[in-house]
Amino acid sequence: MLNFMDEDKETVKNAYKMILLNLKDYLKNYDIKDEISYSKIIFNMLHNGFFSMNRTINFDNNYDYLELPSEISQGVQVMYGICCCRHATEFLYNLLCILNYNPSLIYIYVDNNTGLWHKVNPAIEKANHQAILLGNRYIIDPANKFILQIQKNGELRLIDSGYCNYLEPYQETNITVIGNVLEKYYTYKRLEIKSVYS
Repeated sequence: MLNFMDEDKETVKNAYKMILLNLKDYLKNYDIKDEISYSKIIFNMLHNGFFSMNRTINFDNNYDYLELPSEISQGVQVMYGICCCRHATEFLYNLLCILNYNPSLIYIYVDNNTGLWHKVNPAIEKANHQAILLGNRYIIDPANKFILQIQKNGELRLIDSGYCNYLEPYQETNITVIGNVLEKYYTYKRLEIKSVYS
């Protein structure tokens, strides 16, 4: 694992915190009343590249991702513009926490042959997908843009994950700050540099 310099860790942590706080303030300008509506808006913004330094997003399960230090949220990978389900899920999870909802992460094994989902808690190492559980009522999957409502009988019902397009343009300079730090470490990784020093 390539170690991040302390100053870069602090830069990323502080910039990510500001992204979440500024996004919370931005979203509070609209008459949004619940976590499902917030999630739908984030689906739209995420899949349109609003949170990426290059304003594009690519979901890739096979990319050779950096191993981020444990004190940095996996959600920061979204700012680089290439991510997978765990990055998009953690980004939305962090935002829902900042908005004072009570989400939890769920780990799922998706059978590639049948497409069936199997909950694997607590055996996380068997999981190949990650989503958000909200109040034992909803499963939210930001990478695939869907929301499942958990029925009283335990069945799952897909609900409309359509979103509104009335939001004002969104700009956040801290996205580029994080993207540039990640780009530096991806360059080190490509060059097979194992250690960097302050």
